[in-house]
Amino acid sequence: MLKSSNTPYDAMIDNMLDVANIADMLETANTKMTAGQIAIRIIEKTAAMKDLTQESLASKLGVTRQTVASRLFKRSMTLDDFIDTAYAVGADPSRVIADSVRIKRQAEGVE
Repeated sequence: MLKSSNTPYDAMIDNMLDVANIADMLETANTKMTAGQIAIRIIEKTAAMKDLTQESLASKLGVTRQTVASRLFKRSMTLDDFIDTAYAVGADPSRVIADSVRIKRQAEGVE
């Protein structure tokens, strides 16, 4: 299973994935993560919830496990890699982006 890094956003992401309501988690949100980093974290958490290992994700993507680990650890990847990775974990990339922007904006008190 993919390792959780337990960032301040994890509870919000878990709640969003489980319940789709993050309002209660926003009080403790740390706004230092970018929306892009949150989106990658959502993909990582989705993979973990589906018991996808880095190895199985790498196999689906046609890359090495180290490449997957690096992308997830650095919270940085190209748009093409992001889209491919989202689909590989069974997530809609546009939904992941929309959710990550919503989390970020709510955490900042914008929405």
